[in-house]
Order: sequence, then C-alpha cells, then structure tokens
Amino acid sequence: MTVSDRDNRWIDWLNRWFRPLLLIGIGINLLALFTPVMEPDGSLYASIAKQMVQRNDWVNLTVDGADWIDKPHLIFWAAALSFKAFGFSSAAYKLPALLFWFVGALYTFLLARSLYNRHTAQLSTLMYLTATHFIISNHDVRTEAYLAGLTMGAIFHWHRASKGGGLGHLVLGSLFASGAILTKGPFVLFTIAIGYIIDRAIYRQWRELFHPRWLLAIALVIIGTLPEIYCLYLQFDSHPEKANLLGREGMTGIRFFLWDNQFGRFLATGPIIDEGYKLYFVPVLLWGFLPWSFLVCLAIYKRIREFRFAAPTGEFLTLGAALSGFLMFSISQFQLPHYLNLLFPFFSIIASDFVISIELPKWVKGVTRLQFAVNLLMIVMSILVVAVFSEVTPAMVLACIAFAVFSIVIHRRLTGSIPAVITRTFLSAAGAYAMLSTFVYPQLFQYQAGTQAAEFVNSLH
Repeated sequence: MTVSDRDNRWIDWLNRWFRPLLLIGIGINLLALFTPVMEPDGSLYASIAKQMVQRNDWVNLTVDGADWIDKPHLIFWAAALSFKAFGFSSAAYKLPALLFWFVGALYTFLLARSLYNRHTAQLSTLMYLTATHFIISNHDVRTEAYLAGLTMGAIFHWHRASKGGGLGHLVLGSLFASGAILTKGPFVLFTIAIGYIIDRAIYRQWRELFHPRWLLAIALVIIGTLPEIYCLYLQFDSHPEKANLLGREGMTGIRFFLWDNQFGRFLATGPIIDEGYKLYFVPVLLWGFLPWSFLVCLAIYKRIREFRFAAPTGEFLTLGAALSGFLMFSISQFQLPHYLNLLFPFFSIIASDFVISIELPKWVKGVTRLQFAVNLLMIVMSILVVAVFSEVTPAMVLACIAFAVFSIVIHRRLTGSIPAVITRTFLSAAGAYAMLSTFVYPQLFQYQAGTQAAEFVNSLH
C-alpha cells in the first residue's frame, strides 16, 4: 500500500466516522454531570467553593472555619463562579472541569494537526475522549480535567510561538501556563516545557532554547501567578501567628505553594510525603489508558527502536514529554494514579501517529488481534460489573443484552482494515463506559455516606 493510498483510506474513514464518534465520545463524558460528587476530594473541593460563595470571600480557603492550603485557588474560583451562575449542585461543580477537559481535547487536536496532519489530529482526539481514567476523573472531579486543558493550551501556543506564530501565541501560552500553576503549582511547568526542550536538544537547536521570547514568557507567567501569591499572603503570610503552617517551623503559605506542596512531595521533604514505588505507573498506564494503552506501548517501542538505528526524524515534543513525565512520576516519592492523566494527550498523539502509519500485513494482523482481545475484555468486564454491582431491573437486563448484541454486530461487520479496528474499539469502549455510568455509578453512590446524609438533610427542608 502506498502512502497516498493509506492516507486516502484514513481520510475516507474520518470523513464518515469522525463527527458521529466525536459526539458519542463527548456524550459519554457528559454523563458524569448526572452523578453526585465523589468523596473525599471532590466533595471537599465543592464544599470549599460553596463556602467561597456563601461568605463572598474569594481569598481565604477554609474547611469548617479552619484554614486550608493543599491546592491553589483556580479550581475553587471556577466552581464558585459556576455555583453563582447555576446554583449549588453536583452538575454545577463538575461543569467547569468538563469545559477545561474539552479544551484539552481541542488543543490535543490543534497540537497534533500542527505536528502531523488533520487525520492524525482527529484520531488523537477520539483516543483522548475514550481514555478510561479520563472518564473516571470526569466523575471524580479533582484538578486533572483542568490541567488537561491548561497544559495543552500552553504547549500548543508556545509551540506556535516558537514557529513564528507571533506575540499572541506567546501571551496565550503564558496565560494557560499561569492557569496551570494556579491549579497545581509551579511543578507543572516541567510537564509543559520538557517536551519542547528535549525536541530542540535532539536537533541541537540550542539557540531556540535561549531565544529572548522565553524571557518575556517567564515574565508573563510570573505576572499571571501573582493573584495566587497575593491571596496566600493575605490568608497566611500577613499573619505571623500562622508562620508554622502544617506543623512545620517557618512554613508559610507562599513557601508551601512555591516549593513544599509539589517539590516537597516529589523529594519527600515536604509536609505531605509517601513512599513511592518505581513501577507503580506501569499498571496504571495499562488500565488507565484503555482501550489504547497497548497501542501507545507499541508506538513508543517502535519510535525508540527507530531512533536507535537511524538519524532522528519527526518530532520529539510528544515523546519527550510522555517519557520524561512518566519517569518523573515514577521516581516521585508521592504517587497517585490520576497524575498520569497529564500525559494522556501525548499518548493519544503518539498512538494515533503509530496507528495511521501501519502498513505491513504482520502489523495489521497483530494490532487486529490485540485490539480484539482488549475489546472483548472491556465488553465482558463491563457486563459482569453491571450484573454484580447494580440492581437487577428489566432496564439493566435489557441494556446488558443489547450491549452484548451490539458488540457482536460491530465485530462481525467492521472488519478488514485498521480503521475498522479503531471504530469497533471506540464503540466497544463507549458502550462499556455508558453501561458503567448509567448503572454502576448510581448504585455505588448509595454507599457514599456524605451523599446519603446530604439527601436526608435536604429532604427535611
């Protein structure tokens, strides 16, 4: 098959399937709006934002009247604005996070199109929409959905600025980077910058790394971070009696934000520490990026192997960001599975480029068999989980039967090409997520004490 034949095959497929699959992918993520806020983190963050609105205090972060400092302000400001606009509800709390997550999908598309082409961008977006842990995180809203949009926005605009895109891209990239810092802390700049640094280093374009534009970008990021610094000063640093924050002598709000919260966790020197396991994120990748995780592993292996035996070609922004970020999280002394969500946009682009480039019959055969096994696993496991953990009702039984029949039909009809394999993988995953969101999550929330207590209290009014 020639390159033009392969491209035409993908163009024809995407012209037919991209829009309907895009709508399905967005739809299954929007199901998260109809489930309660998850405990403990989601409900904690929602309560902080609620107090912000009730007290009309946009500076002090408090829990039950006590100072709270674990996260910067941006996610609380966004949730509080949503509460003011739509009232206090789970959907209002989750809505801004979902919007930022959708911005991440948009910038994944734009970055992939800038680095490759339109059909790679479209396929990257579809993979982004159906990554398992993204679906979970849109139910369990923390900071990752916000960071997906903010980090990808910063990376895209700074990449365009480096290609002569002008001052507007530099300013927008700095604005997104500042937002990421106001969401997670300055450590997130590593994820934003490292891929670009590695890409320029591989091609020995050292001058580009020291271009004066980056001094302006740093200045803009510092300016964008000042609202957080000012709020921390008002709540903590302007009060000498709060100098020993979190039981640490000399700990202040600004110091915690700039160093101890993230760098302290990474180095196990801060007030919040754990004992990391170096291979922790390997299984997290395998289940968290389903149904595409094995494809991205093959893609990374192939690109590293080609790099070893030939002169470097193509882009290393996504590969550099993915591998360095994965290594950084793996050696960290504080590890949580949702950290890996930051790398899912890069994984999507890497896997899409690999899938579209498949030509050899043995690769087509291998990927077809691999994805058939992945699809079967997701279909069977989702039906079993629904059958075990949800209430047996006629609707549930019919849904399981319909999903099983639907899966058989698409696997019998969509055959013969890699685009067909991708279509049935996407639809199988979407069906599994829809089943879990519709039947399992509502059932599980019956055992969430805070939700049940809130519903009881609300019923008294």
